[in-house]
Amino acid sequence: MTIREAQLSPEEVYGLLVRSDKDFDPCLSEALDLKAYAEKWSRLARQIVAIENDTVVGCLFYYLNEQDRRVYIPHFWTDREFRRQGVGKGMFQHLLTNTGDGFDSVELEVLKDNAPAVSFYESLGFLPKEDRGDKWLMGRTQQKTMGDPFKYTVCIHCMTYNHESFIEDALKGFVMQKTNFPFIAVIVDDASTDGTASIIKQYEETYPDIIKGVYLKENHHTLKKSKQVYLDPFDKQSKYIALCEGDDYWTDPLKLQKQVEFLDHNPDYLMCCTAFSQTENEDNEHKIDIIFDLNDITIDDILTGAWIGTLTTVFRSTAFLQYEAPLQNLPMGDLPLWCDFSLKGKIKYFNYITANYRRLDSSACHFTDEKRQTIFDLAELRVKEYYAKVIDKEYLIKIPFAKKAHYFLDRCFMNQWIDFPIDEVWHYIKQYDHPSGYDRLKYWGMKSRLNHFISDNVISLLKKIR
Repeated sequence: MTIREAQLSPEEVYGLLVRSDKDFDPCLSEALDLKAYAEKWSRLARQIVAIENDTVVGCLFYYLNEQDRRVYIPHFWTDREFRRQGVGKGMFQHLLTNTGDGFDSVELEVLKDNAPAVSFYESLGFLPKEDRGDKWLMGRTQQKTMGDPFKYTVCIHCMTYNHESFIEDALKGFVMQKTNFPFIAVIVDDASTDGTASIIKQYEETYPDIIKGVYLKENHHTLKKSKQVYLDPFDKQSKYIALCEGDDYWTDPLKLQKQVEFLDHNPDYLMCCTAFSQTENEDNEHKIDIIFDLNDITIDDILTGAWIGTLTTVFRSTAFLQYEAPLQNLPMGDLPLWCDFSLKGKIKYFNYITANYRRLDSSACHFTDEKRQTIFDLAELRVKEYYAKVIDKEYLIKIPFAKKAHYFLDRCFMNQWIDFPIDEVWHYIKQYDHPSGYDRLKYWGMKSRLNHFISDNVISLLKKIR
């Protein structure tokens, strides 16, 4: 393989554009007049080509603007058969070596939804500089060496509230990580009323390069205020993000190193996660291992029950910072995020255990109050139904949704709940199992009257389906 500067004729440039046309989405010919641009780039742009057996298998065109000391790349392409073999990176290294210290920055445009391309440019040290609608203007400074321009390779998000009995395990899991890169753990204490904050401060003093405490004066969860604003400054300085709540903890000291190495070498993956253990209560009772026989996790897997352990995830910060939640007022933020990532890129699953998830009565997604738990579970159905419709695969959720809706209906009437979103339960029954659900509802209507408990929920629903 030879990578060198070239002086291509308009005909040669046109030939390369035609070869690469369908490798772009949309095709180059839909956006550009190929002959006109071939003439322009042959005359004004400098060219780098990768040659194998006398055939050009990659090209990079660039402009040198000496006035503002900027390099701009209008076109970059590698033949599909030669991708992931270092050809593209080799052309960029040639460019950066030859432009040297004479230019301050190198810039290019990339479609926002082209996750593999964005990840590839990130691996070369490029960062989003300007939002241009459906594209990013990405750039890297020449003062940086080839590699990451980020201050941190990983930013760990750790949310905690009244975790005095657990937070030290989480902190130990962070500081024991053995890596060849810098990382930071941002611990957001949501106005705890126990000794959680003092434990965080002790670790912050002992490990100032790793632990950063954020101590809120009012409980944002109660006020329904986002805590992400406190994490954004660190996320923008980090290549990847990892998650671990204050009542969970990591058990593998090489967790971050292994996951980062995978993502660095596989730019088409947005995220990776692992198997994990689950224990109950403060004494870590009833330990079970949550392991799936999967290599990659797809949207189909998520919709049909694959459980991504949030505490095991590492994902690209750019993907997270671009994410916009499609549904509002949800009690969980991770499930829609995983669904979104699975549609925009790949998710790698490792079937080795790196962490322990504590299932507590007071945790964010498990409640001793059966009504609160049911409302939380209903929100999960809402998310999955939304994404099943996005990919036009509602058949994936039909059977499990019908079963869960029946269960929720039974819980509602057995416990005589009021102020419960029964209409939402009925939506799933009507949508996925109407005949059986109708009989179940009539049964509860009859039972309510026999017990002299005339449920407004039953009456209103019976009126709707007559």
